[in-house]
Amino acid sequence: MAGIKVKVIEKKDDVLKFEIEGINPYIANAIRRSCLSRIPVLAIDYVDIIKNTSMLYNEMLAHRIGMIPLTFDKDRYVEKEKCDCKGKGCLKCEVKLVLEKQGPCTVYAKDLKSGNEDVKPVNGNEVIVKLKKGQEIKLEATAVLSTAKRHARWQPCVIGYQYFPLLKEEKADEEARKKAVEVCPRNALKIENNKLVLDPYKCNLCGLCEEETDGKVKVVGDDSKFIFVVESVSALKPEEIIKQGIKKAIEKLDEFEALLEKELK
Repeated sequence: MAGIKVKVIEKKDDVLKFEIEGINPYIANAIRRSCLSRIPVLAIDYVDIIKNTSMLYNEMLAHRIGMIPLTFDKDRYVEKEKCDCKGKGCLKCEVKLVLEKQGPCTVYAKDLKSGNEDVKPVNGNEVIVKLKKGQEIKLEATAVLSTAKRHARWQPCVIGYQYFPLLKEEKADEEARKKAVEVCPRNALKIENNKLVLDPYKCNLCGLCEEETDGKVKVVGDDSKFIFVVESVSALKPEEIIKQGIKKAIEKLDEFEALLEKELK
């Protein structure tokens, strides 16, 4: 799209922070929702508990295991409803994991043993449960590919955005500037060469500077420029999530266009 500008602010293995200019709030929210709910990831869907004498009820144990993020090869697996096996379950659409431990011990996510070497907990050090002497758990779990539209366990990321902060001074005097710097909870404001300067990447548009200076100093949001933060909680990299999220949003628009064209004929 013409006029759009993108700038990467911060990039880590599981976090991506970037700035995008030239879109409106509707597009920004469409990207966010698409990234949250339309990207398929692998997660445990069903837990068959064979034996459980731990302190956790079966339901709690199954819930904890179901929320453990898993690594997977996104080119190898397909969603069950799209698989050639027609939902019966095969190597293309599901993965089996087993867990068998006896106390006394701490049971970690890494204790889940997978039927496929490319599928394992993203963080193996997550604690599932602590077993005392004589306590035991034995279970089999089934992981499938799906999206967060079905359940939060398939949510690939945490993603949010805010308007780009812009500093506005209306008849601000030296006292108002000093007060704004003093009350800013994130140290986003400072005085340089007798001028008030804003660091937009620290500001969260809390409005405290405006409140404490009676409107002489305020920070407003630019609704055509946004700061996005994407944190992966799955095996996917944050940049992959953004790319796939945009692709899925475009696919939905194409689907809508095709249906509308069909109705108009």
